[in-house]
Amino acid sequence: MIIDHFDGREIIRPVPNARLTYDFDFRKKGSDVWRYLNSHDDLKAFADQIATTLQNGGEYQIVNARTGEVICQSRSR
Repeated sequence: MIIDHFDGREIIRPVPNARLTYDFDFRKKGSDVWRYLNSHDDLKAFADQIATTLQNGGEYQIVNARTGEVICQSRSR
């Protein structure tokens, strides 16, 4: 399950008409719920979010919003 981090609504992918290409999701390790944070067209724009997520012991995934394909993700340890 994926929910919006700010309003709690469920996120359903793929979104064929998504305005921006990539979505950033994060979660606490061990959680089944991903939390959608924001979108961008440039993968490099997520660098700070990736670092913050990992520094706080979380996991992340970057998903192509239009296809639902996971582009990159952290690995559980």
